[in-house]
Amino acid sequence: MDKKFFIFIFSILSLNFFSQNILNEIVLKENFIVVKEKLLIKNHLDHIDYEDVLEYYNQDNELKDLDKNIFKEFKSKLKNEKSGFWNDFDFENSAYLTSFKEKLNLDNIKILSKKLNYSVEKQKQLIREIKKYNANVNQFRNFPLMISEPIYSEDKKHLIIGISHGNNGGEIRLYQKQENSWVFVLNISRWAY
Repeated sequence: MDKKFFIFIFSILSLNFFSQNILNEIVLKENFIVVKEKLLIKNHLDHIDYEDVLEYYNQDNELKDLDKNIFKEFKSKLKNEKSGFWNDFDFENSAYLTSFKEKLNLDNIKILSKKLNYSVEKQKQLIREIKKYNANVNQFRNFPLMISEPIYSEDKKHLIIGISHGNNGGEIRLYQKQENSWVFVLNISRWAY
């Protein structure tokens, strides 16, 4: 086999693994019930004036080291963003995938919440919320989450990810790699339904 082919396959696998870590570390801390359909974020970013965003967040000089060109880089990469669906293996058994307007299987969610070491109190709260959700799927507020694929900067030091909170709006977040973890920097965009 060709050496370039192995390098290509390794880079795809490592990026996929990298994405799994991001999804687990950032998104699934909030909610592990995820819509199978991936959120497209390019439409949410077309109208953004990044100068305004930075000016708003930079009032206390917090973002003075952030390179403004990073937004041009993200915008360029988002032109190729395609719709798609998550697979079970994308989350390494750390998320429950569902479809829009589909009732949630309480037994499966109980099993997963135990696997994720949710406290008894948090499990009870989740069960109450799911029963409400299943009673009126169209009125859900905070879950399921619909999330985008992470989009990385060329140097892999920054990423953006879109998160839609059920029927409760959403945002596109910028994260920065610091040592071995991803740190939230700012919300580039927010929306409400």
